[in-house]
Amino acid sequence: MKTIDITTKNLDKYRDILPEEYHEDIERQYCRALVGINPDTDETDAAMFWEIRNVERSDSDITAEIFWYKTDDEGNGQELLKSFDVICDNDKVKTSFFELEKLTDPEITSFRNQGYAIKNTEGINVFVTVEELSKLDIAKKAPKKYVYSLSDISALQFKQGIMNCVFHSKYGLLDDLPFLPRTRFDPDISSCVLTDGMVSGFLLIHRMCQGCYRVELLYSDKLDAAVNILNMLRYSIRAARDLCDPTDKVLIRMHNGNVTNLMKKLFPEKKGHKVYRGTK
Repeated sequence: MKTIDITTKNLDKYRDILPEEYHEDIERQYCRALVGINPDTDETDAAMFWEIRNVERSDSDITAEIFWYKTDDEGNGQELLKSFDVICDNDKVKTSFFELEKLTDPEITSFRNQGYAIKNTEGINVFVTVEELSKLDIAKKAPKKYVYSLSDISALQFKQGIMNCVFHSKYGLLDDLPFLPRTRFDPDISSCVLTDGMVSGFLLIHRMCQGCYRVELLYSDKLDAAVNILNMLRYSIRAARDLCDPTDKVLIRMHNGNVTNLMKKLFPEKKGHKVYRGTK
């Protein structure tokens, strides 16, 4: 099996293999994708996508999270995972892990044969629809006038706001936040707080694919941060209500205690889907 890195240069060739939500991420500095090709038939035997984390942080070990993995043969899968391990070694990754909702028997076996401990558990991803968000009590009241959409602020204000987040070590889901273009985020349903013309809070939402969005950063740095966050939520929910289909989904990753506590307040009945969690 021949292993090939998927990059921006060859993405078009493998666009039908890699799920749509990861196409844009191929351009990102810390995202990687591999495909294993049968040299005789040129058919795909295995493929995967992952992201490395904590590269910019001296106080944490570098990790790699596998977001997508596909193979029909455990041997081919294991060969791909060996190539993945080599890349991780070069990236100085200490731990690799995944939370995948669906895995076939060959995929589970290939992971285990490559040293992963796997268990069934509740995942950190929670999906809510725009309709469910629109029914929240917080959405019934208009946001304060100091909350704006991304389309309302200048490129300079956006960059200043991003650097403010980095200064306070607030990256959300994006270790490469300072390197990402403004165009990554939906300009109309993402929102921000302006204080004296400066961005002091962000709610950044990325369109992953048709009908699916992901909250990637929610932060405010002032003493009234909780109030600012509430008003950004109001703004973005009401914007999504007006601009999106009610059945569109929003992915919220409960990646830390603050997000988990917020989700418990907003949607106490919502839980993450059952997943396979693996660690090596």
